[in-house]
Amino acid sequence: MSLRPDAADTADAQVSPPTTAASERVPRVPRRRRWWLAGIAVALAACGGLGGWLVIAAADERVEVLVAAHDIPWGTNLSAQNVTTAWAAPDEATAVVLAADRDQVLGRTTAMSVPRGALLAPGHVREHPLPGPEEILVSMRGQSLPAHGVQPGARVRVVPVAESAPAETDTTTGESVDARVVEVGETDTQDRTRVDVVVAARASQAAINAAAGDVVFVVLGPGS
Repeated sequence: MSLRPDAADTADAQVSPPTTAASERVPRVPRRRRWWLAGIAVALAACGGLGGWLVIAAADERVEVLVAAHDIPWGTNLSAQNVTTAWAAPDEATAVVLAADRDQVLGRTTAMSVPRGALLAPGHVREHPLPGPEEILVSMRGQSLPAHGVQPGARVRVVPVAESAPAETDTTTGESVDARVVEVGETDTQDRTRVDVVVAARASQAAINAAAGDVVFVVLGPGS
C-alpha cells in the first residue's frame, strides 16, 4: 500500500496563510508639526511675563502718603491723631503729602474739610487759622451752582443776583468778588446752598453786600 499523499490532499494542504490585521493596516501618514501653535504659546508666555513685570513696576512706583484718618473739619489744628498713612501711586497732577514730610503739616490749620480716606494735599493746610491775615470768612447763599458742584478749595467768583427779574434783563445787582471755598453746606427747601468762602479783606464790603442776597458761583480755572 502506497503512503504517498493523494494529489487532491496535497492541493488542500497548500492553503494560503491566514490574513492578519497588520497586513491589511493602512500605512501611516507622517504627522505635520503645527509650528504656529508653538509660536502662539511662546507669545502668550511672553505677554504673561510682561504683564507681571508691569504689575511689579507699578507697585514699585507707590509711595507712602498721609491720609485723613477721619472726617477733618476745616479750621482743625492738625495733629497725629488726624492722619494715618497709606501706600499709593498718585499721578503727576495729584499733589500729596509724603509720610516722610509729616512734620511739615502737623500743627497747621486745615483750610477746608478733608473727608476720611482722602489723600492729604499741601493745599488742605495753611500756616494761619481761618480766616488768615487780611482775610474775612463769609457765608453766601448760592442760588445757582455748577452741575458738578463746588468743592472746598475751589476758587470762585461770587456774582450777586436779584431774586426775581425778567429773563431779558441783567440780573446782577452788585459788584462780584473772588473768593475761595472753605465749606459747602446743605441745600434748603428753596434750592439755595450755603457756601462758606474766604475773601480778601480789601473786598470785604462787596462780599458783605453779596452775602445779603442770593449769589451765583462761577468756578475759576488756573490763572483766572
